[in-house]
Amino acid sequence: MAANFNDKIYLAVSLLGLGGGAWVSMQKDPTMKPTGAPPLVKHIPVAKDAPQVPTEEWQEPSAQKDGPKWIYEVFTSPRIYYADGQFIVDPPVPKVIPPPPPFGVEFVQVKPDPFRLQLTGYVGQDGIFLDVKNDDTIYGHAGLALPDLDLVVENFQVKDAPLEDMEPGDTPVMVPTGIAVVRDTKTGEKTTLTSQKRLMSGLPFALLKTSDGTLLAPMKAGDKFTVDGAGAGSFTIESVTENPPVITVTKAAQPPDLPEADTRPLTPQAPAKSGSSRISLP
Repeated sequence: MAANFNDKIYLAVSLLGLGGGAWVSMQKDPTMKPTGAPPLVKHIPVAKDAPQVPTEEWQEPSAQKDGPKWIYEVFTSPRIYYADGQFIVDPPVPKVIPPPPPFGVEFVQVKPDPFRLQLTGYVGQDGIFLDVKNDDTIYGHAGLALPDLDLVVENFQVKDAPLEDMEPGDTPVMVPTGIAVVRDTKTGEKTTLTSQKRLMSGLPFALLKTSDGTLLAPMKAGDKFTVDGAGAGSFTIESVTENPPVITVTKAAQPPDLPEADTRPLTPQAPAKSGSSRISLP
């Protein structure tokens, strides 16, 4: 066991001696390189001349067969529009749509048609009447004659009567009320007036104005009239409705501009908004 250990010590010392000798030799000859190492080579790049590339100026784009404006630059897509069923290179010009021609008349409002004599109140046993035609106030009782209105007051009295302006289902309320019976001296027709409420003749009338702004006389259903100026023509009031306020008007045919009669409902005109216009592309 001791002999083997000594042999190992001897072998190690021998190897160290050989290595140290080789290192001393390399120090004396610096050109020596370790066995197996590749040689060091320094690379120096050499520039080469760039190849000669021919240059050529491109010509301006030429017009196509469709016209002188059908050209476009290379690498730029052409801007083409479609209008009126064809392709064009110019932007389409917006069209301003003119307003339609005026109808000729405009509806202002509906007003009820009051009976020509109203009973507005009473003082004692005398009634207080209003002459609607002349806007006069008249005091009177039974036997009062009103030749300007073709009326005679046949009876007048004050008595308790149900309040007229009540909702359906409300308990009736009795209030002192003036009541007069008047007779038309031409037709003999009798009409009852009350101080609680104004009496209307039944047919409301319409206030209209022309397209030029002229106010017309009150019209009722069946009235005919003619308008000059803008929207000139002959018109007929077909109907007048108070609630809602609507009238129906017929404008007679006027060839060739108006080959057929134009019948349309009209409602009160709302104030026009300023600055409005209608523009559309073709």
